[in-house]
Amino acid sequence: MVHVELNIHAEAIRRFESYYADLDVPTAVVGCQLFYQHGPLGIGSFLNLNSESFVEKGEASRLRTQLGTVGTIEFIPAAEDGNWFYVHRDTPIELAKIPSKKRYEVNRGLKNCVVRRLTADEFRRLGAAEVAESCWTRRGQSFSQAEFFRTVDVYGKYPDIIHLWGVFFEDQMTGFAVNYILPGSICYFNQIDFCPKFLNKQSSYALVFVMSNYYLESGYTINAGFRRIYHPTEFQEYLVSKFGFEKKAIRMRFTSHFILDLLRWPVLLVTRLARINSGKLGGLATLYKARVGR
Repeated sequence: MVHVELNIHAEAIRRFESYYADLDVPTAVVGCQLFYQHGPLGIGSFLNLNSESFVEKGEASRLRTQLGTVGTIEFIPAAEDGNWFYVHRDTPIELAKIPSKKRYEVNRGLKNCVVRRLTADEFRRLGAAEVAESCWTRRGQSFSQAEFFRTVDVYGKYPDIIHLWGVFFEDQMTGFAVNYILPGSICYFNQIDFCPKFLNKQSSYALVFVMSNYYLESGYTINAGFRRIYHPTEFQEYLVSKFGFEKKAIRMRFTSHFILDLLRWPVLLVTRLARINSGKLGGLATLYKARVGR
């Protein structure tokens, strides 16, 4: 059984390597951990939650060189305490056990909206770009429809590891989700966007409830993201308070390039002032302060 699971894990890593290559995102593999370039950092993918082994110092240096980053991050489960965590759930959500006020919101969302899996072609054709643009504009982020559609075309090549979902009100897409899948094991909520003007239809409740139970009832664990690394978000708190997701503490190791150590205070100053590009530079400052503060 373990041998089969390892084979599935290795195949998933190969698929994600190919996926990131199609997105022109550099990757590197160390043991059973996949790292990819995210802004100025090399970050371990959600797949590394299956591993308890740290990347050695020499390997971290190779990762930085291969990925072209100023540092690498590892997330290792089973921390006894600490202020870094990921949000997860591994049992189905029972509607009857949700507090009455929140249960009303879920039921209203299910009454108003339709939730379903989509092919990449449906995702493109039924309005995902419009949802993303409205959501990103509200957050003050720039949006390129051409780049969005290019990414959707890549999604279409990997239906085994990239699952697309849509939520619809009166046949209009009001939100969507892009999930990364380790077949038979983990579903990672990679991106979830909602059109702001339809939130009063409880579209978010409908999508999260239906989509989550689709995976949970099939034996998956859902990983809903790490704690606020690159930009502020209330989505994790929403999952915890509304749907009973749990915060699970993790260990974090940030290994920086030695040049970053030499430029400690200038780097922190610049990154705090340059909170642009989806907050990636600000995220680097946060991680670096956590590292030098220990």
